[in-house]
Amino acid sequence: MKIVIAAASGNIGRRTAEKVIQAGAETILLARHPEKLDAKVVQGATVKPISSDDTLGLIEATQNADALFWLTPPKLDVPSLYDWYIQTAMAGASSVRENRINRVVNISSIGAGAGRDLGTVSFVGTVESIFNETGANVLHLRPGYFMENFLEQVEFIRQDHTVYFPYGSDHDIPWISTDDIGDEAAKYLLDDSWAGHWTRNLMGPENLTLVETTAILSQVLNRPIEYVQVTFL
Repeated sequence: MKIVIAAASGNIGRRTAEKVIQAGAETILLARHPEKLDAKVVQGATVKPISSDDTLGLIEATQNADALFWLTPPKLDVPSLYDWYIQTAMAGASSVRENRINRVVNISSIGAGAGRDLGTVSFVGTVESIFNETGANVLHLRPGYFMENFLEQVEFIRQDHTVYFPYGSDHDIPWISTDDIGDEAAKYLLDDSWAGHWTRNLMGPENLTLVETTAILSQVLNRPIEYVQVTFL
């Protein structure tokens, strides 16, 4: 079985690659910056320095692939984030059509397609539609909020004893680890028994508000950690 993993240098891509390689599948890792790939993962795979918007490169890299893992990589230095999502999705879809890839596992988001003007949640809904039109069997995994986003708060926690997010203190969030998402993605990439177009929500063990999460952090770190709501920039 040959499996191609796009955006392989991210947390979800790395975990997915680990599981696919452990299962013995031929694994192709695609990354705009291959130097960011985990060294242990690289040893068991073929690496190709291909960006997710490189249509010709994607077509070449996915030849004879049985399955494709797709995740729109974050790229904040583009004029239009929406255009980036669509451009990359079209490039990925072209490779699926050209090489008649049988299965696609796409990382989407809870709420995808729920409405317009919802930022990336709206964008990933369009990405889902683009891949659904390829003729492949497609599974859209819709995870909740990544627990690893707390890593971006490390300096604030250390210096200010505070966590900052733009959510109400009473807004409960379905936190989930990127490792759990990668495990599910790998499971479906390796399973050739499913067909059709699916969506599956991925939730953590429980929803937690930011006040509840900071209470947990306070207990673990043995010092008070506060939550402060901030506005979007």
